[in-house]
Amino acid sequence: MSQITEKTNVDIYGPNGQNVEILIRRLSQIQWYENIGDKMVNIDLEDTIKRFTDFFQVEGVEVVALSKEQLPDFFEGMKLSSSPLWGNLNQIPQDIKKELVQSEREDLMVYINDMIPELVFHGAYDGAFRQLEQLGRNPISICTGAAMTIAGLAVAWEMIGDQEGWEVNPFVLLVDVLEKGHLPLGLYEGRFYCA
Repeated sequence: MSQITEKTNVDIYGPNGQNVEILIRRLSQIQWYENIGDKMVNIDLEDTIKRFTDFFQVEGVEVVALSKEQLPDFFEGMKLSSSPLWGNLNQIPQDIKKELVQSEREDLMVYINDMIPELVFHGAYDGAFRQLEQLGRNPISICTGAAMTIAGLAVAWEMIGDQEGWEVNPFVLLVDVLEKGHLPLGLYEGRFYCA
């Protein structure tokens, strides 16, 4: 994992390369899910999640912490289409790709698709397995996939962060949550769930 960041050159990430490099370094140092299921949602974590939802103009959100034992039922009932954020989030990868093409950086998308899964997968899987082994494969798979999705969106957004309208990267806020050892799960029925 650290070999990837050591060998990278800021120049390959485009004009916002320094911020991309910092984000990649942060992702490489995460202790994945070390606090997952800790129901103590602190004020800082709650504020971070509310800033994320505010970015997408979803206000008045209650942050709810789930225990490890609550995760299987939550995952079973979770439907992305029922989340008010999903309509915004679903379109973001296409919008980023379009911006990369318009700014003549489409080659960076291939790099993101290759590098970020390699950077995140093993650490996220190991952290999820260590914390959730007793719950079975599904929670481990969902946590691993969520980590790769959040990381991929955060890095992709950061690569175009120098472009007008893309200066503020909301996914960095979710990286903050991951760095604290938690998993942002999503917004359902006015509540943003976190484990």
